[in-house]
Amino acid sequence: MITVRTASDEDDLDALNVGNALWYGGARLRRAFAAAPAGEPVEILVGELDGTPVGNASAVGAPLQAFGYGMGAVWVQPAARRQGVGRALYDRVTSVVRSGGVPGVLLGVPDDQPAGLAAAQAWGLAVLGHHVDSELQLADLPAPLVARAVERAAAAGHVLEQPADTEETWQEVHVFLADRMRAAPDNREGGGDLPYGVFRTVLAEPWQVLLARRDGALTGITSVVSRPAAGSLATYLTGVRPDASGQGVSAALKAAHLARLRAAGWQRVLTSNMDQNAAIRAVNARLGFTVTGGASDVGRAFA
Repeated sequence: MITVRTASDEDDLDALNVGNALWYGGARLRRAFAAAPAGEPVEILVGELDGTPVGNASAVGAPLQAFGYGMGAVWVQPAARRQGVGRALYDRVTSVVRSGGVPGVLLGVPDDQPAGLAAAQAWGLAVLGHHVDSELQLADLPAPLVARAVERAAAAGHVLEQPADTEETWQEVHVFLADRMRAAPDNREGGGDLPYGVFRTVLAEPWQVLLARRDGALTGITSVVSRPAAGSLATYLTGVRPDASGQGVSAALKAAHLARLRAAGWQRVLTSNMDQNAAIRAVNARLGFTVTGGASDVGRAFA
């Protein structure tokens, strides 16, 4: 018998997501969902097969994704697949997302899960985009490249700094980052909503962020979040104000931040960029990131 229920505090979400390349950790997910604005439909779900938890899903009925779609995620442990658990979780995700009044739902499917992509397509979802995943072992970060990147941005008047840990600065960073998110290819045509409370659960510490300023005004940002694997981080967002593009700001931010993270003892940074985001993928390649895989964005509009 298949059962889908709301996750409890006792559910080990990390254990349910072993092998899920898109998983960022149960503690982080719970914090973000707890910080969602009042009335926003969000839910963390567990799928059971004959009373045993075998799958996990999450749903947000707010315009977080491209096209203003809501966000969903579904994962079923390999041994429990092809028995209807994934479809049951997906149906519940769709119900939650639809209740938020958004025009559709978007999920991610890792490239190493072709059966998962086939299942999503059988549920009526279509491939709407693709991300390329890459990683850098921080020990391999080339120091001369870091220095050159920072010097180029400095010559154009950009100063790099870690944000001050004050409410005023975090509010300023939130507004700037939210604008960059809405302009990113990932959030094309209406996505990228990021409530302040959720933002502060994702970026909680100043070391996660590096800013660029010129004449005191923000011109760029890069940021990271932790991953479940020991010593690992993932890029959350790198973005530059349009009038500062072409001045080496993205490269300087990423290079300088990676150097700081290495000095702090971190070992590896992962990043995921849409296929068409050639500029930032080129920056990553120069910094030594190597491609490791990818994921498809699958979604559908609600009738």
